[in-house]
Amino acid sequence: MLLSMNCKKEYPEYNESCELFMDIIKNTNCHEIADKYNFISTGQALFYLSFQINRICDSMLLRFIGDYAIVILYRSIIEHFIKHFYIFLRFHKEDNDSVGEQYYFDCIYKEQIQKVNANLWPYYFKVKPDMKRRHNTIRSNAEAFGFSEMLNYIGKTNLSDMSESIKKLIQETKREYSLCSSYTHGGPEAVSMETQIPKENIQNSSVYCSILAQLHTINTFTKFDSSSKENLKEVSQRMEELLETHLKNWTSIEKAT
Repeated sequence: MLLSMNCKKEYPEYNESCELFMDIIKNTNCHEIADKYNFISTGQALFYLSFQINRICDSMLLRFIGDYAIVILYRSIIEHFIKHFYIFLRFHKEDNDSVGEQYYFDCIYKEQIQKVNANLWPYYFKVKPDMKRRHNTIRSNAEAFGFSEMLNYIGKTNLSDMSESIKKLIQETKREYSLCSSYTHGGPEAVSMETQIPKENIQNSSVYCSILAQLHTINTFTKFDSSSKENLKEVSQRMEELLETHLKNWTSIEKAT
């Protein structure tokens, strides 16, 4: 694929991290680990979201991508990343599979009921009055995955063990998410103005989000005893080095400009 050649030249840390991540998916028994320690939904959510972040990032690194399109994709990658980070934090705080189950079951329920005519619900609850409380609980659980709600949770979480660069990233993505809104929805600000965020900054930020999501996913599985634990730790350590190298390169580019 042509993209991989570009990544090797311009984003070697991202390219190597993706290769490590895909190798883990293919050759490590992460599904068995998640099943054994009862976090199958959360483990699956972390892997799938991280994989989708990679796919979006791949598109954003294409040489021919336009300034308008890249902002739309950037908003999407921010939302995917914040959702991944939220699930990662909740799982490590709660130490159970609740966040993964809510993501898959309650959020899917909410997406499905949005397709149903709202006027029909009163009649349904007349026939099934016991379902009303369950319905409201599920909707409430799903609303916790709204962008503002996730940011509020992250903001209230003690991030003392997180690096300053990660804290800064969260603040920047929060601000830039709002800047990207007009582009996503075809607002007048977007169609009449140039991109407010430099293209190179968007690409570097997206690479950082992608590697960090991969790292958090792998770190989650290093908590548990398994035949793959040492290999997972080695991969995790290497991803940390790649993340640091990318950040240094990104910082030096910003200073030069």
